Amino acid sequence: MQGLKRYTHNRIEILIITYLLSIGGMTFLKDCDILRAGYKFLNLFNLNLRGDDMALEVNGETIATTDAGYLENLNDWNEDVCKALAEEEGIELTDKHMDVIAFLRDEYINNGGNQPMERAITKHMSKVWGEKLKGKDLYVLFPRAPSKQGLKVAGLPATTRKGGY
Repeated sequence: MQGLKRYTHNRIEILIITYLLSIGGMTFLKDCDILRAGYKFLNLFNLNLRGDDMALEVNGETIATTDAGYLENLNDWNEDVCKALAEEEGIELTDKHMDVIAFLRDEYINNGGNQPMERAITKHMSKVWGEKLKGKDLYVLFPRAPSKQGLKVAGLPATTRKGGY
């Protein structure tokens, strides 16, 4: 079907018929503008964009999440929840993912809520894996930023700091 595009944002999948938007003289819109227009359209009808009532279903249990998909309760996290969160993010977990997740959880739980930046994660993983890593190596594992997407899959709260080193 021509004009049909699928946009994914966090855990949201929305089908938008760009043809319908272009009929109204919106042919000049960029993809991000079309996505924004789609969100506004759905909000007019009070539709839940995530479609899951801010919860994650794992092994018959309902796990509460924030509107951004982070766990509301740190103690709800386990390996099955981790796999479900990774699936929601489009990540297929490997041992390297689990090493990063273990580091993030250890830093947060045992180091006063520390949420390390990419540079610290890269440095630590270089030691663990015995190879010199660059920042982009971790982005292969977590394309939307190891310190953000990694925190989400690790079941930790969203980072409150601004970007940068």
